[in-house]
Amino acid sequence: MLYIPDIDKWERWSRSIEEEIRAVDVAYLDGTFYRNGEIPGRDMADIPHPFIEETMAQLAAIDAADRQEVRFLHFNHTNPMLWSSETIEAVRAAGFGIAQEQERISLERLMGHQMVVDEVIRESVLSRAHPMP
Repeated sequence: MLYIPDIDKWERWSRSIEEEIRAVDVAYLDGTFYRNGEIPGRDMADIPHPFIEETMAQLAAIDAADRQEVRFLHFNHTNPMLWSSETIEAVRAAGFGIAQEQERISLERLMGHQMVVDEVIRESVLSRAHPMP
């Protein structure tokens, strides 16, 4: 399982998100914002979260089976994922998932796979403490 509820843009990360997703059975990814312009009157270029649209575009080339294991979570109150059926359908049509409240993943499903949660969280915290140029 890969759990990244809060991260800076993927290009600022020292790892390949595509490789990390291929290595796990399920990946919960930062879905704070769906697209640029979501916060009226604010330049979102200053907000380092990857937009869901950006993540979907970056992951479009991975296998459909791997895309199905990606679930977006951690939605800001401005994110149309919370109320727009068209937005939700666009994510699902692209082959991605949406984390559900109280969703559970069987430990049997995760057996035999490297758990990278602690390492990813540590790297995320370090990248915030020491932003990359």
